[in-house]
Amino acid sequence: MRDRHAIRARDCDLCQICAEQGKTTIGAAVDHKVPLWAGGSDAPDNKWVLCDPCHEAKSKREAALRATGAWIG
Repeated sequence: MRDRHAIRARDCDLCQICAEQGKTTIGAAVDHKVPLWAGGSDAPDNKWVLCDPCHEAKSKREAALRATGAWIG
């Protein structure tokens, strides 16, 4: 739980994908940039805050890649 608070504070509670696009959107989820199943770490630099739409879209992409074994990290 402490880790989530630190990530939220670091990212100013803003969705980092939206921020890359110049948008300001409040984030809802703390997510792994590279999923653990794909070799990502549980370190803070592999986590970011995402809004619900970005988190859902990213999760769908990852699920499809995982199902086909096509993950390229």
